Amino acid sequence: MTAPNSDSVPREPKAVGHSGSDQASPTGSPGGKFDEQPHTADQAGTVPPALTGRQRRYLRSLAHGMSPTVSVGKLGLGEGTLREIDRALTTHELVKLRVSHQSAESPQAVGARAGAATQSAVVGLVGRVVMLYRRRRKRPSIVLPGPRHPEPDTSTP
Repeated sequence: MTAPNSDSVPREPKAVGHSGSDQASPTGSPGGKFDEQPHTADQAGTVPPALTGRQRRYLRSLAHGMSPTVSVGKLGLGEGTLREIDRALTTHELVKLRVSHQSAESPQAVGARAGAATQSAVVGLVGRVVMLYRRRRKRPSIVLPGPRHPEPDTSTP
C-alpha cells in the first residue's frame, strides 16, 4: 500500500456538527444566512408542509428502518450542518438527525431550528433522533396518504 501524497486533501465526514468558524451568537442563532433567508432560491416564501397525524405516522413508519443521515455535534446546529440537512432533504425527502448527548441544544430545539431553516416539517422525535420531511418539487419519491374518506351513508329516510 502506498502512502498518500502530501498534495491530497483529506476528506471530511458528511456532517458531524458545527465548525468553529460559525460560533453561535448570544441569542443562540448561528448568525449565518439561514437566519436571514431560505437556503435555496426555489424555496423562498414557502412554509413547512402542514402534515396530518396520519401522514406523520406514515412518514415515521418509513423512517423506522433508516439510519440517521446527519449528526449534530456538541456545538449544536451550525451553518454547515444546516446546509448538509438541506442537501439531504433535497436528495431523500425524509431525513433522520442524531443529536449528540453533548450537544449544546436539546433535540426539540434542534428539530425546531432545522425545520424552520430548511422549510421542512418535523415528523417525529424519538429520544435524541429527529425526523424531518420536505417534499421534493421535481419527482417526489414519497407519496403521502390522503385523508380517510368516511363510509357513504346508505340510510336515506
